[in-house]
Amino acid sequence: MAGWGRHLAGLGFVTAVPSLPAWSDHERNGRAVSQLIDALLASPQLPIDQARIGVVGFSAGGLSTLLAAADDSRGERQQRDDRCHSVACGF
Repeated sequence: MAGWGRHLAGLGFVTAVPSLPAWSDHERNGRAVSQLIDALLASPQLPIDQARIGVVGFSAGGLSTLLAAADDSRGERQQRDDRCHSVACGF
């Protein structure tokens, strides 16, 4: 994933490549992804458009990103407003 993070950062995206806290506790990993997004959004140094957040992961990371997006109230608010919403991809 670090290679993808560097590639996307090179294209101008703000990226983070975390080590998830639990091997098989996908709910815990999903919460960790959500908390990471919250921390990135709270950083005044990072120009993040909250309406354009995407997450990607592979295997267990993919499931964790899907769980984080499914439980993300930012996406629900934005969907009701017909704006972009958080997206997750799991492979």
